[in-house]
Amino acid sequence: MWTSTQYRQLVKGSAWYDLIVMVAFVTPWSFAALHGVLLSVSQAFNLPGELPPFEPMHMLMANLLGSIVCVWAVLRIRDPQQVFGRYDAVGRFLFSAWQLYALLHGGSSLLVIFLFFELAWGVAQVLPVRASSRASSHTLGMCCSQHPGSTTVPCGRFYVAGQPRNLRPGGIRSDFSSGQMPPGRVSGQGPPRPGFSRSLLPNTTRKTVSI
Repeated sequence: MWTSTQYRQLVKGSAWYDLIVMVAFVTPWSFAALHGVLLSVSQAFNLPGELPPFEPMHMLMANLLGSIVCVWAVLRIRDPQQVFGRYDAVGRFLFSAWQLYALLHGGSSLLVIFLFFELAWGVAQVLPVRASSRASSHTLGMCCSQHPGSTTVPCGRFYVAGQPRNLRPGGIRSDFSSGQMPPGRVSGQGPPRPGFSRSLLPNTTRKTVSI
């Protein structure tokens, strides 16, 4: 099981792997050089399976694959969200299935190396993630319901004369660590009218602050 921080690093690591491995697939010239290297390795070790020369249409498929994989990798490096890791795992299992299919139909044994890494990254990214950060956010959001005397607004909304209003950043000065707010003052909302009251509505109960 991963922590949230560890999983973000995992997603970023898998993205860097994709970028390094697939960057040579992006252009016809870089892929032609890579194909030559792979062919030399296959012949040097007398590996079973075929690695045929690529025709223009084959090259196009390789370039399209390299382009989309590299863009996907850069996105995950810049923003390694958990949901991206889950989707990436699904993609890796699909890649693994077609690599295995190619191996069974005479493809080069070099595919075994790529198949191993695809499966390893895929399995790692489907493992569960501990929801410690979510739990702390949930605790913060429920502070009013747990402490009925608090005037903290957990959900970013408050009520003026019974009507909901969205809070602007800094709209209410409150100390979320203690759940307290200076009494009788709503910051940034302007001076109240005489006899007018604003009501703050937590998740479960409404508390009226008269001004």
